[in-house]
Amino acid sequence: MIEKVFSKTMDSFGPFKKKPHLAVAVSGGADSVCLAVLVKKWANKKKGKITALIVDHNLRKNSEKECIKTKNLLNKLKIPSFIFKWKLLNMPKRGVQKKAREFRYDIFEEWCFKNKVFNLLVAHHFEDQKETFFMRLNRNSNTYGLACMPKILFKKKIRILRPFLEFKKIEIIQYLKNNKLSWIEDPTNSSSKYFRNKIRKILPLIEKKGLTDHKLKKIIKKLQEERRKIDDKSNFWIKKNIKINDLGYVEINFVN
Repeated sequence: MIEKVFSKTMDSFGPFKKKPHLAVAVSGGADSVCLAVLVKKWANKKKGKITALIVDHNLRKNSEKECIKTKNLLNKLKIPSFIFKWKLLNMPKRGVQKKAREFRYDIFEEWCFKNKVFNLLVAHHFEDQKETFFMRLNRNSNTYGLACMPKILFKKKIRILRPFLEFKKIEIIQYLKNNKLSWIEDPTNSSSKYFRNKIRKILPLIEKKGLTDHKLKKIIKKLQEERRKIDDKSNFWIKKNIKINDLGYVEINFVN
């Protein structure tokens, strides 16, 4: 079942180039391993190929070993991969996860552009979306922010695709178990050090109180519709009122 839904979601992201080459961000966890497997199956049907991209953030004692273990796991699945190492001279006291995430996306985007790969797939699933919603709600985000992660995000050089946003973690785990596939557990996912993990622990309680996944999906969908309206209005105004002169300067009409 998960393969059919995934394939349908991927097709909706098209059109893709003939024999597409796709990049997949892989941490070694259940979500990204499952994504790599499903993307490979989809790409094979299109006579394309995939490359897995791994980052050693060097934030934990065993991070290098885990990256090598992930690469070996991918080798068994016949998925080529590259490991990138994050090297910091001075570790920031705050916002380490944010800095690591920025490095990860920057290095992946650069690799994709260099290798003429237009699409990078990441394994964010519905539980990630829920956590993002409540984290942003806690920060008093507006409608635009509460719309959370889109399935397609256009960056400067590539597209980021999130085909798992409708999938639950339990579905992903069950697929891996059914296909006898292994993965690596990240110990930081259970650490109370990070606010996201604290949110993760209270989500079952929130659902029991009445805010079910079904209701939350409808809320996020409505917010995403509102965000699209804002984007459409903004783009229309820009096209109508901003012109780039042949001499290189920009003309802005503030009257309309």
